[in-house]
Amino acid sequence: MKKVSTPKLKRPQNSLLPKIFIVLVAIFALIGLVILTVNYFGDSAKRPIGRGKFKELTKPRVINEQLLIPDTQKIIEIEGRSFAPIENKVEVPLVPLDAGDEVVVPQAKLTIKGAYELANKKALSWSAGAELSFIKSLGTVTLEGKSSQWQAVFFIPKGSSKSYEIIIQEDKIVSAKAVSGNAVGEELPGTWFDSGEALKRLAEMPQFEDCTIYAIGFAYDTDGKKWRYAVATNLGITSLEL
Repeated sequence: MKKVSTPKLKRPQNSLLPKIFIVLVAIFALIGLVILTVNYFGDSAKRPIGRGKFKELTKPRVINEQLLIPDTQKIIEIEGRSFAPIENKVEVPLVPLDAGDEVVVPQAKLTIKGAYELANKKALSWSAGAELSFIKSLGTVTLEGKSSQWQAVFFIPKGSSKSYEIIIQEDKIVSAKAVSGNAVGEELPGTWFDSGEALKRLAEMPQFEDCTIYAIGFAYDTDGKKWRYAVATNLGITSLEL
């Protein structure tokens, strides 16, 4: 009998499809990684130094303040347009980039207009001719233009050597006294925008997009003969006239 030889089966050649698939997956993964990296560092470049880097905060910062009544002995004329160094000041981003940039101050009840309305009644009981010289924040300032503590100073237009200082905490007057000084002012205009509007206008200016604020004041500029807002920022003090 003749032996029947069984033909050897040829091993199929390895297909290129799995290799191509793996290469394509690797390419798409690399592209995705590049896009994520560009987006991350692109957003970081828009943030001021120290803001948003490795940020874990997802909620606004809550600042609870315990404020002291200042022991004021004298008021000088320029004081309404300047700010003394503030210890442990809280710098508030003028344009929050996310919730972690926002600041909430539970004790901040009044804007500058609200503080003026409260203080003006008290000042008129001191002198029927009392007029505002300036109001400025002594506590943290929120983007709504509110603060937990305000200093309001009034004067008598005709030659008095005394000023009248009123300290407001939250929405109550906690101190009111006459002090020596040469603070002056002028009659307020019939209409004037509030501190929240002042901060909003500042935030709309591109050069202040990345700045932080820590104080605000409203005072009469004796040189320019105008009422102005003064905002203390990490870039210096900026004024906005009415």
